[in-house]
Amino acid sequence: MANEERKRQLEIASVKQNYAMLLLTIMTLMNILLGVFMVYGYISIPIGMTISFGFMFLVMIKAHSSLLEDGETIWESPKEFHKRRQSRLNND
Repeated sequence: MANEERKRQLEIASVKQNYAMLLLTIMTLMNILLGVFMVYGYISIPIGMTISFGFMFLVMIKAHSSLLEDGETIWESPKEFHKRRQSRLNND
């Protein structure tokens, strides 16, 4: 039974990792596109940088809401992570 639970946890982690990579790829491509637009003068640099920052902020908020569970934070230290995980295992 524990082996099946471990497999399920690994599948969930894999899906979350793939989703995170997709968001990073989208963010990178958007920044490249905005960079090209700024270099060729289609948009001004201040406007392009503002759009880029805003888009990266939106992607970060989307990733935060989609990938993190209750009680998790982006800035969590490894010690806090292991303590939270251990308390969750003890409660289950």
